[in-house]
Amino acid sequence: MERRILKAHNFYFKFAFYRLGDDFRLESYVNIPGDQAFLIPEGSQLNLKLGDKSVMELTSIKNATPQSFVSGNQIYSGFAMTYPITKEQLMQIEEVGIKFIQTMLKDESYYDMDLKKKKIEKTKEYARCILMD
Repeated sequence: MERRILKAHNFYFKFAFYRLGDDFRLESYVNIPGDQAFLIPEGSQLNLKLGDKSVMELTSIKNATPQSFVSGNQIYSGFAMTYPITKEQLMQIEEVGIKFIQTMLKDESYYDMDLKKKKIEKTKEYARCILMD
């Protein structure tokens, strides 16, 4: 069974839960204005602050290279990162939801996404759906 649930939170950030059999992943997509000439290295961190205020750290499993594109009159660089996640971690997200996401981009720079209550509830729903057999 293969299943993907993609949620666009805004133009600059999207994330997806992905499942293939018993392989679970969280994939995040970040669009940065400008033609960026850096890669986000394998081993980069994604921090999830959950609804119970605990923090879940995920580690990327491959380099993310920029894919440049034009939208309107602006050039953007898109990065796709892949993070393995366990069934137990997804069950925790199903229970309390994701409140805040921080994606490491380069050096000390991060992309932060604070989720509103309605979107926190949606993350619970997405985790529940991806866990269903």
